[in-house]
Amino acid sequence: NITASNYNSSGILTTGTINGQTATITTVNSGFSTSGITTIYTALNIAASGTIGIGTNNPNADIHIRDASNGASIQLTSDGNNESYVSIGRSVTRNANNGELRFGNPSPSYTYSTSSSFDIINYGIGNVNHYLQLGSSGVGTGNFNWIYGQNYNTPIMTLSYGGRLGIGITNPVNTLHVVGTSTVTSNAFVGGNLNVSGNSTINGTLTATNFTASSLTGTFNGFLSGNVNSTGVSTFNNIRVTGISTIGPVSV
Repeated sequence: NITASNYNSSGILTTGTINGQTATITTVNSGFSTSGITTIYTALNIAASGTIGIGTNNPNADIHIRDASNGASIQLTSDGNNESYVSIGRSVTRNANNGELRFGNPSPSYTYSTSSSFDIINYGIGNVNHYLQLGSSGVGTGNFNWIYGQNYNTPIMTLSYGGRLGIGITNPVNTLHVVGTSTVTSNAFVGGNLNVSGNSTINGTLTATNFTASSLTGTFNGFLSGNVNSTGVSTFNNIRVTGISTIGPVSV
């Protein structure tokens, strides 16, 4: 055991336990080596040009974790009513120009961000972008999938890489493909043709420049302008004819 306020080593230090307030490593090759557990109680300072390699002697980043056998991992766990977060960005202030992954928000000010919620946060004023296949091009590009964990083999919503959004379907064939009932509480605009394979119920006013129907059943009340071709019984209170009309036998 080595207990000291300051300890300077220019070579390789091999020891079981080091007890101290601050451990300062100037470079990665300064000779700090341990095969057991190293406990730093106050601070571990590594120079700005230094790197940390876990499972690798040639780290490609400031911190590089490599596990060729079991899969690399980082786990953050907070006890009690505390949050866990990873913050990345350009500011030393957490909620400034940074982005953040957070779990377990303890503040009750956010309706949907709770102690059991996972949040993706951008504290800055920029975008939150989701890139798909930003690397080299190839075949077999995937989709953006929203999956409910209790039915993880069937996504509840899918956005294909080609820009087709499917709700209730994983392979949408149109730009918007909805399987199930859809509700529009405000205006809906259709720039092309509208095809309805089932019944259509209109509770308000139907306005059409041209209206063509192979069969029309119901009661019409109002002003009708144009040609009317009827093969059944039609009842009109007032008829004004400005063109040529052919009327068959009339029963009075």
